[in-house]
Amino acid sequence: MKKGKIGIFFFLVTLLFSSHALAAKARSIQNDGDSLYHASHMMEQHYMSQDCRCVANYVKIRAEAGSNKVLGHLEQADRFTIMNIEGHWAQITIDYSDNTSPDSWAGLSGWVNCDYLDCWCSEKEYKGQEDINRGDYPLGSYAEILDMLYTGLTQKWDNSIFERYWIGNADLTSWDPNGVYYQISDINNDGIPELMFMICSEDIDYEVQIMYTQKDEKPVLVLTGWNRNSYYLTDDGKIINIGSDGASDHEILKYELQNGKLRLLEGIHYYGEQNYLVTKQNWRTDFRQPVSSDFAGSKAVEYENARNYHYNVSLLSDWPSKR
Repeated sequence: MKKGKIGIFFFLVTLLFSSHALAAKARSIQNDGDSLYHASHMMEQHYMSQDCRCVANYVKIRAEAGSNKVLGHLEQADRFTIMNIEGHWAQITIDYSDNTSPDSWAGLSGWVNCDYLDCWCSEKEYKGQEDINRGDYPLGSYAEILDMLYTGLTQKWDNSIFERYWIGNADLTSWDPNGVYYQISDINNDGIPELMFMICSEDIDYEVQIMYTQKDEKPVLVLTGWNRNSYYLTDDGKIINIGSDGASDHEILKYELQNGKLRLLEGIHYYGEQNYLVTKQNWRTDFRQPVSSDFAGSKAVEYENARNYHYNVSLLSDWPSKR
């Protein structure tokens, strides 16, 4: 083969494989702001979920976030669970590797560029303009939910089973019933009792990891928390949320429960080297009110000091005797 043809051949091969890197990103991501918002949505709404997909082929699976060591490649036909997100890197574990995938396998775990992962949320759901609609909750009463969680923790269900009940991302699904607490009480005095599941240890007070309320006498899931997204109650029934999406992106927010949903009152978003007072429901795009470190610090102390709700909890392990 002549040198000219050889050069063209290798150019075409290089172009073919590099085209994977140039593939369209999820949600038409254009810049770092888009990328960080996308990553935060995936973390908050789809952490420990198996309902996301890869939008490109031959996406590198790396040993560490941003490292040059490649373990394999993710294909559109593969199925995976999102285990963690740092910056715009997502840690995944492959649950199913399609026979078209050249070098992936079930159980392979590593880091991929989150820009190439996507969910099935509508645009309004993705932008936080409306709640993600999953239909009615699969259980019809608080008693059934208590039965489900007690049975699941006692029998050590796989996370995929908890995901059927929309709580697969809550850390307490790996706990023992003797370490999980529950309480049924009307936290916002609207006449509708909430069901909460909590954990507690020496270094934290009661942390609400799962909360339900009721609408038309049917359970409605309000929130789930995990180790980087914690919820606490205040003495007046408000909800403090402390979250982190990396060393330079974390927040402390104050919500109220209204009509079965969390409504943001205000909060502080620590982003890069700047602090912001946020009041928009979609607070991740609220950069209108930069504030000083002293102001942000005083607000954080105010929210921390408000975490003094008077709980009246029961151990989940005692539920069968109280049913």
